[in-house]
Amino acid sequence: PYTTKASTLPASGRHLNAWFDESEILVYIPHIGEFYGDKTVSRPVWITPSFSWMMQHADWLDSPHYEVIECMTIQRLAFEEILLDAFPADFKGSGYQSEEEWKRNKAEATVQFRWQADFSPDGQPLAREILLIGVHSRKWMQYVIKSQISKNSDIDEALFEQKEHTQPPFDLLIVPDEKPYPLDDAVKKILNMTD
Repeated sequence: PYTTKASTLPASGRHLNAWFDESEILVYIPHIGEFYGDKTVSRPVWITPSFSWMMQHADWLDSPHYEVIECMTIQRLAFEEILLDAFPADFKGSGYQSEEEWKRNKAEATVQFRWQADFSPDGQPLAREILLIGVHSRKWMQYVIKSQISKNSDIDEALFEQKEHTQPPFDLLIVPDEKPYPLDDAVKKILNMTD
């Protein structure tokens, strides 16, 4: 239940909250067919482990742009390898003194990241920020081919059909059992996690 889970998550700061077990982490991605077909596209595949952010962004699948959300599992070792290559997607807060230097480095990056405010189920922004990760499509497919990323078909579709329960007091809303994902200090530094 959301009312139980919400009290166990950090209220503020930058956190990577996710469902994970000893070997895998679950992420969400809007369904865009060309990422899984024969075409190679230049834009990143944007994913997030945050169910609440993705569902709010997709207006609980009522948005014409996000009518299907894919659930993908990534091997934790592969996921952490991806994070080690992460580069700030936005100049502001990137730590670069020159926007030109930031642009040059961004052009060579195969993984990007940005932090955005998380949401309560009724769309209110929270003090907590969640991580968005953009992986270059070629890099993404390399992990898919090696079976380090796979589509998860075991998620109950009822999770995505709960818009009627997204108004207070949220008593009937059910969410995945997410918790803070443990990260090495080196990865935290790359992701500009200050707390």
